[in-house]
Amino acid sequence: NTCKESAESIMFNFIDENGPSTLCGLPDIGSAAVKEAFGAVKTGVASPENKFKALSALYSLISEVESAAQTHPLMRDAAEYILENYSDPTLDLDRVARAAHVSKIWLCKRFPAEYGTSPFKYITRERMKHAFELIREGFGVSETALQVGYSDIYGFSRAYKRYFGHSPSDDYRRAPKINPA
Repeated sequence: NTCKESAESIMFNFIDENGPSTLCGLPDIGSAAVKEAFGAVKTGVASPENKFKALSALYSLISEVESAAQTHPLMRDAAEYILENYSDPTLDLDRVARAAHVSKIWLCKRFPAEYGTSPFKYITRERMKHAFELIREGFGVSETALQVGYSDIYGFSRAYKRYFGHSPSDDYRRAPKINPA
């Protein structure tokens, strides 16, 4: 019952007469996790199964809040800038750092702690993810290279092979071909 009372008092902070909402200062985690946790606590924890469901829902909610809160806002700005500009061939770490209002050194130190990889590898990952999709949709290797920010097809092919372990041409041969309209 102590757990239920604590959970109810925590959940009170997320509920108003219109339903679940988030507190100011908490990261936006969406209302689904809040509704699920509140529903689990509200149904009661009399049976072991209900206890497990309530604790599981609360754990999920807390995990989402913690993971959303851990990302430094400036690093989120850097990651968003990369996601919005991965296709720009002039994208480099200096531009990412300027967009996030941090030094390049701080970006290179802090970004891996937040995202588990360097900003340069993050850029490459985004480019390769989109390149793979374009090639699988039947776009040619040259066209794909340009669309994901490579001005040099050979540099793109080397990066693709280093990332995936095979050439973009291998994936292109397996992709369905686009019929001109």
